[in-house]
Amino acid sequence: MTSAEVRAIVEGEIEGDSSGSNAHAVDLQKCLVPPRKAVCRNSFPALDDGGPLQLWIVLEETPGRREGYLIVFDEQRRTFGLASWDGESPVFIGFHSTFLNTLQGM
Repeated sequence: MTSAEVRAIVEGEIEGDSSGSNAHAVDLQKCLVPPRKAVCRNSFPALDDGGPLQLWIVLEETPGRREGYLIVFDEQRRTFGLASWDGESPVFIGFHSTFLNTLQGM
């Protein structure tokens, strides 16, 4: 899967309306980032034997600051979830199905 394909999935869900937000006042116009792969620490021992997960970062709550929440996409499971920064690396904290569900689940 390419970055453009992941971006198309996100854009398909928001249907061109990047004015949405959530309880954290996330501004989609500022917080959506070009999808990039990242190795995330896995906080679930039963998921992939607790090993690291390779996920696409598609949204950063505080772009460029390595703090706050991230929305990530798992291309194998075709689902979105949340991660958060722990120093220099993200930690996966749960699946929420769709991009919009994940945004609201922050």
